[in-house]
Amino acid sequence: MMNKRIAITGGIGSGKSIVGEYLKKKGFTVFSCDKIYAELITTENYIQAIKQAFPTAVADGRVDKSVLSNIIFSDITEREKLNQIAHPLIMQSLDEQMRACEGVVFAEVPLLFEGGFEGLFDEIIVIKRNLTDRIVAICQRDGLQEDKARLRIQSQFDYDSRAFIERTKDLSVYILNNDAPLETLFKRIDAYVANIK
Repeated sequence: MMNKRIAITGGIGSGKSIVGEYLKKKGFTVFSCDKIYAELITTENYIQAIKQAFPTAVADGRVDKSVLSNIIFSDITEREKLNQIAHPLIMQSLDEQMRACEGVVFAEVPLLFEGGFEGLFDEIIVIKRNLTDRIVAICQRDGLQEDKARLRIQSQFDYDSRAFIERTKDLSVYILNNDAPLETLFKRIDAYVANIK
């Protein structure tokens, strides 16, 4: 089936889920890598892979997400180890689901550039939001202290860096600024959607 694949990405706390939910309400198909991961983390094969790589992160036959988070956000080597296990499985599932769709398909892909998956999409929406609002959003959503929220932000791809400019110079990228009330954000999404070819 032919479709147009558009990735929604941006740093943690930037508002990817808000954008994805709004697009769903507008009638678009929107997939979420976080939701795919939430299903993946309950499968026996994945639990065994995590147990082998991070023995302390599995208890009573389940992945303890808080233990795993503490391990990977304090050590870049451990984070890479997890990404090598999880990313291929998530993206394989996402690709299969997108293939079954026609027309315009959106996907929330938090670690798009970290995983080098930007080439799998026809267009990319990058959501940008100021640091203070991101920290507040992460703390409220995940019940984290500010220092832990900052650590998670620092562990991710920097969308204000020269690397971002280099990586996107040959791609179709739309910057969506989440720096105003929701009504304004929704109007910006509407304007983007109106120009989809």
